[in-house]
Formats: sequence, structure tokens, C-alpha cells
Amino acid sequence: MGAQTLALFFRALRVDVRLLHSHVMRLALLVFVLIVLFWAQAVSFAMGAPGLIFFTLITVINLVFASLAAPLLFATCITEEKEDQTLGLLRMANVRPITILAGKLAPLLASALLILVVQFPFTLLAITLGGVTWLQVWVVFWGLLAHTFLVANIGIFCSVVCRRTGNAVGLSVILVLLHFVVPAVGYAIVSLPVPAGAATSTEPKVQWFLWAREYGQMIFEPWYNATAWSMIWNVLMTGFGGSAWNPQVISNVIGGVAFFLLGWGVFDWFNRDVDVAATGARRSLVDVVRRKGRRSIRAWGNAALIGREFRFAAGGYSSWVIKLLVYGPAVYLLMVLTEGSWRRVYADDLGGMLMGMMLYLAIPLEAVVLASRVFRREIKERTWSSLAMLPRSVAGISYAKVAGAALALAPALFYFVVGSVLYPDGIIDVLEHFDEPETLVGLFVAVSSMLFLVHLVCWFSILTNSWIGILLAIVTWIATMILFQLCIMVPLMMGAMRGGQSAEILMEVLYGVMGCCLALAAALLHWHIGVRMRFAAAA
Repeated sequence: MGAQTLALFFRALRVDVRLLHSHVMRLALLVFVLIVLFWAQAVSFAMGAPGLIFFTLITVINLVFASLAAPLLFATCITEEKEDQTLGLLRMANVRPITILAGKLAPLLASALLILVVQFPFTLLAITLGGVTWLQVWVVFWGLLAHTFLVANIGIFCSVVCRRTGNAVGLSVILVLLHFVVPAVGYAIVSLPVPAGAATSTEPKVQWFLWAREYGQMIFEPWYNATAWSMIWNVLMTGFGGSAWNPQVISNVIGGVAFFLLGWGVFDWFNRDVDVAATGARRSLVDVVRRKGRRSIRAWGNAALIGREFRFAAGGYSSWVIKLLVYGPAVYLLMVLTEGSWRRVYADDLGGMLMGMMLYLAIPLEAVVLASRVFRREIKERTWSSLAMLPRSVAGISYAKVAGAALALAPALFYFVVGSVLYPDGIIDVLEHFDEPETLVGLFVAVSSMLFLVHLVCWFSILTNSWIGILLAIVTWIATMILFQLCIMVPLMMGAMRGGQSAEILMEVLYGVMGCCLALAAALLHWHIGVRMRFAAAA
């Protein structure tokens, strides 16, 4: 077992060393640290304690990175072997499940932990800048390491029980979100003050409420204290004097070991038919709804490539039906839970929530996922060169694929239109301010930044893979936005010192320049994506 585990471990490390995106990710996070350092120094002129600001930002960034590592890195460990039909070969070589799991987990975990450790010397600058003690830095990094260990084992457990990489990523995202959201919401609810007179009341409903509140505190309070977010909040408070071996570190390590052992225990049960795993991995609820084999699928005439991409990459009409059945009811249920009763949900409030959720959540997330897959699937399956043999230009084929993938956004756009019908005042307010320069500049910056993010995701996914491409793109996009804000802050502060309308005009000009730079960067990425696809077509 030890020799086989070491063989898988060193093989994965050698592959990781040869991959460009591994070094780019580490370099990007280090550059990110330097950008945040300059940001903290600039903000300290107005707020003070630059060390505390710097260390807080770095800690939050690392927490977000560690939480994304589960769905984007570790959840692909075993599913990639299933989709490539190599897991059966490992089992035929008498490699035991625990060896496969340890050999897959250890190198990725070492790489993720190395990214955190390499930032440690830089974060010691926070002590020099002031506002943070050595004990706080030490405790936070131990907490982040324990949290990374937990989410890594959550990801590899999801990779064991799922056959598709997408399903494993989705399941790990749900589990990580539940780990953060459920204890926070539950603890906030059970921590609400007891109404006056409830403690002495003899009514059964009141007694049941007090009983539920008491046991809820017993469950949610230790669970919330076991989250990394609670640890960061407590450690970064003034006068902290705790230990690195706190409940969060101990519980996360125990939870990580439990998920690893659980994945080992169910490995054989979920991976019996490894020879047909790749075939089964490509089937989903969408395939069932399509009713394959009952009728032929017609091409879309002159738009055959668009129809092909819409059906096989974007999910087709069945994905429309599923999204229509999920998006609207989910937003309505959220409104009911927020208001406490369906009677308090009014049409204009529901319309505003629909527009906000679709515009700021559903459409961006779908666009990012679609951008990561639109060309990566063809490159991974080596079908792009065959597709390029059609009597159409590479650009025409590429734009047809993008148009077919973009059709997947139709349900979200539909609910946005429904929201605008329910709440027309929101659209009217925006249109009334369209003649104001700040509105136009803000809209231009928002559209340019979104185009930049989507092109980043597409570009990184071509160079690496879909999930790592999303992670690299998000890190690069956030660092770029912070750098732009840092470059804008100093001139704005100088303009504010002058007073008058010059500060407002300067802000509009600077943000306009920012939007132009983001649009130019998106155009350059657009051009380079075309170059890469023409090169892939000739390969």
C-alpha cells in the first residue's frame, strides 16, 4: 500500500510541476497579496491600523480560496479517472481504494497548503504595520489549514459518490455552503432575545418554543464555532488570547478524517461498474427528459451548429424546463421565508427580487460556467479539428457555438422580464437616470467588467481545464478590480481635497478610463482566444 500510494503521490506531483496553471495560480495569489498590501496602506490614511486591514483582507481571500478549492480542485480527483476510463485500470492493477484516495488527495492537498504557506512570510508584515499580534497570525493560519483539510476531504468524498465531474462539483458546493450557512442562520435565530413573559408562560406553544430554542443553541452554537468564519471573527478581535488548538481546528480535522473514511467505505459501492463509468457519467436528468431514441432530432437548418451546441452543451429544451421550474419558485420561496408568510409577499417586492437574483446571481453564474465549457469540451475530446473541417471559418464555428451556449440564459432572462413586469418602477427609475453621466459610466464599467470576467474564464479554461480556469479567472478578476480601485483612490482623494464639482468629474473620468481598460483587455483576450482556436484546429 505504501509503495503504491507514494507512486501515485510522486506521479501527481511531477504532473503538477509540469503544468503551467499550477505556477500561475501561486504567482497570482502572491501578486494578489502585494496588491492588497498597497490597498491596505492606502486605506490606512483614512482608517488607521494598516496591519489589521491587510491581514483581514488576506485572511478573507484565503478563506474564499480554500472554500473554492473543494468544488474546483478536489471534487475532480476520482471523477476524472471515471470519465477517462482509467479507474478500472487502477483497480485491475490491484490498487486498493484507500491507496487511490490517499494518492489523489495528498498531492493536491500539498499544493493547496503550499499556496497558503508561501503567503505566510508576507503576512508577517501585518505585525510590523501594526494592529495584529504574532499569536493572531499563527492561530488564523492553523485555522485556515484545518479548514482546507476539511473542504479537501469533502471534495474527494463527492468525487467518490458522483460519476460526473459537474455533479461532484455541485454536491461539494452544496455541502460547503451548508457548512457555512446553516450554522450561521441557525445560531442567529436561536440567539434572538426571548419575548417578555415567555419564560413564565405555561402555554404549550411557548414552552415548545423555549424547548426548541434551548436545544437549538446546543446544536448550532458549537457548529457555528466550528466554522472558519467564526474563528476569524473571534481571533481578529482586540485582546485575543486563545490557543491554536481551538474547537474550529479540532472539529475540522476530525470532520476531514470522517469524510475521508466515509469516502473509503463507500468507494466500492459507488464505483462497481467502472468500465461503463464514462458512459454513465455523460447521462443526467437532461438526458432522461430528452427521451433519447423515441424520435429523431432535427437540425436547425442553416443554424445546425447553434442547435448542436444548444442541445448537447447547454442542455436543450429540457434544461429550459428545469430552470423555469427552479428559478421562479426558488425566489418566491426565499421571499416567503424572508417575510415569514406568503401573505406578506407583494408583487412589486417579488419583481424586484426576481430582477436582482437573475441579474446579479443567475445570469453571471451561468455565463461563467458556459464560458468555461464552450471550447474546452471540444479540445478535451479532440473534436475541434474535425469540426473545423466544415466548410465554414473557424470564427464562424466559434461564434455559432457561443450563440448556442448563450441560449441557455433564456430562462433567467425570462424571469428578469417577469420581474420588470411585476415591478415596472425599477426599470422606469433606471431609464429616467440614463441621461446622467454617472449612470452611463457605471453601466459601462459593469458591462466591461463582466465581459472581461467571461473572456478570462474562457481563456483560462482553454489553457487548463474548466474548473481550474474558473478559479484562476476569479482570482485574476478580483485582483484586477482591486488594482484599478487602488489606482483610482489616490487621484480621488486629491480631487476631494480640492472640493467643488471637480471631484465628481474626476471620478467619472477615472471610472470611464477603468471601463475602457477592461473593455480593451476583454478585446485582447477575445483575439487571443481566436488565435488559440485556430491553432487547435490546425493541430
